[in-house]
Amino acid sequence: MRIIFARILSILGHPALLVPVASVAVATDRGASSAQLRSILMILASLVLIVLAFSVFQVKSGRWSHVDAVRREDRKALNAMLLGVLLIPGLVLLRLPDYRPVGAALALGGGMVMIAMLLSQRLKSSLHLAFGAFSTLLLWRHPAWLLAGIALLVGVAWSRLLLKRHTPVEIVSGTAIGTAAGLLYNGLIP
Repeated sequence: MRIIFARILSILGHPALLVPVASVAVATDRGASSAQLRSILMILASLVLIVLAFSVFQVKSGRWSHVDAVRREDRKALNAMLLGVLLIPGLVLLRLPDYRPVGAALALGGGMVMIAMLLSQRLKSSLHLAFGAFSTLLLWRHPAWLLAGIALLVGVAWSRLLLKRHTPVEIVSGTAIGTAAGLLYNGLIP
């Protein structure tokens, strides 16, 4: 039963779910129009589908054993792909005033992946926790959402440890990366 609950928490805390939810919440809070919200959702859904298709292709082709990119070489390929998928649209959207907050979030997401790649010789920083901490800090203006994000973050940390996806140091490392990115975002985007 604990394993099932841990898997559920790991899925609920997956970056592909957290980032779009937090992004839409932030955009709504900042007064985005219905058209902007639809555009943001389409952009994020497209990016999630690209990552999902890449992961499924890797498993179907026999390159990966699991869509979670468990092995070091799997993670390396996933991170390289994530870097481009986040950084390129992020930098493009930064140039469009109405989409600058989303562009900054995507570019910082790419930055988090880049840091994880640089640290990968020593440890496998948890991107679940990095994106979880980042998404939580995007919601800092709303205490209830912030507390819910922190509670989910603690649950995801527990789940990643129980499922043996990460060590405590990798959990702390991922959380620190996401916290730094979240603080930077809040400093850059008023």
